[in-house]
Amino acid sequence: MIRLTDQQMDQIKNAAVPIPPRLRQAYLQRVADQLSGKSFDDGDVFRASRDAQRESPALILRTHKIAIVCGLRRMLRRSSYAVATRREGHRSKD
Repeated sequence: MIRLTDQQMDQIKNAAVPIPPRLRQAYLQRVADQLSGKSFDDGDVFRASRDAQRESPALILRTHKIAIVCGLRRMLRRSSYAVATRREGHRSKD
C-alpha cells in the first residue's frame, strides 16, 4: 500500500483523464509499481504519472486513429459538398 497526499492523488487523477477508461487500471497499476517500495515526493509522483501515461501505446494509437478519422470526415464533407455544388451548378445550366 502506498500513501498519497491529496495533491498527489489529484496529480494522478488529472493525468488519467485523457486515458480511455478501460486502460486506467493499467495506468494506475503502473504508477503504483513505480512508487512502491521507496519514499517519494510530489515530483516523483508527477514523473511516475507522466511516464505511465506516456507508456500507454493504446492511448497513442487511439489518439492517432481519432485524428485520422476526423481528418477523413472533414475531407469527405468537403468533397461531398463540392460534388453537390458542382451537380447543382450543372443542373442550373440545363
